[in-house]
Amino acid sequence: LALPFTYHLVRGVPVPLGRFVLALANVTFGFGFAWQMLQAEHPSGLGFLSLALAALYVVLGTLLRRRLPTDGRSLFGSVALAVVFLTLAVPLQLRTHGITLAWALEGPVLLYLGHRYRYGPVRAFGAALLALSVFRLFQAHWPLHEGLFLPFVNRAFLSALSVPAAMAIYGWIQHHFRECATPRDRTFKIASFVLGSALALVVLHAEVANWLENDRGSYTAWCGITALWTLASLGYLAAALAWTSPLAWAEGLLALAV
Repeated sequence: LALPFTYHLVRGVPVPLGRFVLALANVTFGFGFAWQMLQAEHPSGLGFLSLALAALYVVLGTLLRRRLPTDGRSLFGSVALAVVFLTLAVPLQLRTHGITLAWALEGPVLLYLGHRYRYGPVRAFGAALLALSVFRLFQAHWPLHEGLFLPFVNRAFLSALSVPAAMAIYGWIQHHFRECATPRDRTFKIASFVLGSALALVVLHAEVANWLENDRGSYTAWCGITALWTLASLGYLAAALAWTSPLAWAEGLLALAV
């Protein structure tokens, strides 16, 4: 964890962006192996490991602030990594989908770092991580349920919903830095909002349909998902009117067609 920053801490030299990318790659690689070793028989250990990593990054941020008091971006980078693992600790302790959550959370963090350091490839890599989290959601965790379940307050649903939530955060960060955004950044912002809202609808569709079909039968399930997509079309219409967005208008028509 400390190796990418040792030289800069010893010499008092500002930390470049590449060191944080290396640190994130290191901890992602190591955490992936920890997941493979612990999730089957000792899943609670993953939550404690995530808390330990968050604490270590807080310590690292304290050292960076003392040794490099003028390098605010390095302090932010260490705090951002600490926040990722602190946020990850709670769902991991509840034994949810750790790797998918980690990839989804790291996407917005990399985007913010990429904007702070004005480095486009890192921002693109954040988008790639979000895309990987979407792929893993459908490849490893779909369908969300088998048999009876409590709707909306279960681990599978909350884990799945974290992916479109991360996409919404990604889009908000892109909007926050819109004044220095490139055309590619603007494309990623639109894509994150459009695909994130669509993915949230798909996840809600699966949750409502499975719950009602198990509990009330197929007819009630069809009524429920019809109501869901109708409400979604109204939501898109409101967004189209508020932001004068033709894309939101088109999505509302698509939702109404569904």
